[in-house]
Amino acid sequence: MGQNYDNLWQRVLDIMEERISKPSFNTWLKTTTAVISGNHHIVVQADNDFSRDWLESRYASDIKKVIYDLTGLTYDISFVMKENAERPLNDIDKKEQFPLTKLNPKFTFDNFLVGSSNRYALSAAAAAALLPGRAYNPLYIYSKTGLGKTHLLHAIGNKIKGENPKAKIIYITAEGFANDFIESTAKGAISEFRAKYRHTDVLLFDDFEHLFGKEQTLDEFLHTFNSLYSDTKQIVITCDRRVEDFPPVKDKLLSRLNWGLSVDILSPDEDLLVKLIYFYCKTNDFTMSKEPYDIIRELDIQNVPELFSSLRKVEALLKAEEEQLTIEKRNLSQELTPVKTNDANQMNDLQQKISDLQARVEKLEKGILKQQTY
Repeated sequence: MGQNYDNLWQRVLDIMEERISKPSFNTWLKTTTAVISGNHHIVVQADNDFSRDWLESRYASDIKKVIYDLTGLTYDISFVMKENAERPLNDIDKKEQFPLTKLNPKFTFDNFLVGSSNRYALSAAAAAALLPGRAYNPLYIYSKTGLGKTHLLHAIGNKIKGENPKAKIIYITAEGFANDFIESTAKGAISEFRAKYRHTDVLLFDDFEHLFGKEQTLDEFLHTFNSLYSDTKQIVITCDRRVEDFPPVKDKLLSRLNWGLSVDILSPDEDLLVKLIYFYCKTNDFTMSKEPYDIIRELDIQNVPELFSSLRKVEALLKAEEEQLTIEKRNLSQELTPVKTNDANQMNDLQQKISDLQARVEKLEKGILKQQTY
């Protein structure tokens, strides 16, 4: 690199200083240096990774235009951190400082009940788990609440962890990410925050819709996304809507989410609901008299949690009725205890009471599992 190249970068800085606000120039560009080669490539060196990402996202096109105006040539531009400018993020003991979120061991591919409504999403999730970072990256899964998005996120993490126990995996909700970002910023620990999220092997990001309207957090997420994607790390995002239905957000974010594969999960069909009912009964040792199809027709179910909630109510009510049956039988037994009396009226009253109790018990025994409780 010759003296002329040194002068070129200084001239770029002089022009940029005139075109942007003084605080912005002092914050992002003033301390940068550049390595410019004769093959029309410029490497801009920033003080830290955040400055690097900011320069790349906000000023790359302006810098290229300035260079073209000065030289009449189009340069390729790369943005990097200055060597030894600050302690590299990957040198931080992430395991000690940032214990990774525990995955739910109950959410696996093996117990994810599949039907026509979720088969495509399951297939995509399994592929991402089998070839993390290489198949469907990012993987974007969207659906209404309660249809299995979170289950698939944990299933991906559990599968990868099973194949590679040393893999660094983070499961985080959008709300958790936002809170972590705010707290880290307030504590002056933003470098540690970035180390946590940008040096993981797999990022499982749930409920993305909760970032809408949080512009600074969205910017931070975009930089995190860029860092992970460039390192071929797997990113899986869930949301309650299609990318096309987002409120106004940065075009770069929209384009990033469309780089990989977007899949949806529909409301469960009747066959899947039947599987879910059998699954619930098996795992809870619960027997129902009605056929699953009859139960489904009597329920207006929108999602899996609603189905399980209804079944839990049925189970609780039936247990209460079984306890009532036990009480009725006990009362009958007590009434049948021999009574010594010569009073005809008393005997008639007792016989009538016994007859009534027997009829009530028979009614309970025949109808306990046929009550309209669904």
